[in-house]
Amino acid sequence: MYRLKREILFYFCRSQYFRTWKSSYQTHPCRHG
Repeated sequence: MYRLKREILFYFCRSQYFRTWKSSYQTHPCRHG
């Protein structure tokens, strides 16, 4: 299950919608990206 969760998080991290928030939300959970 952990693998699936990580895959979803990764997809959400690369999502364009999330990328737009990254500009305002610098404290995103995908700091490794």
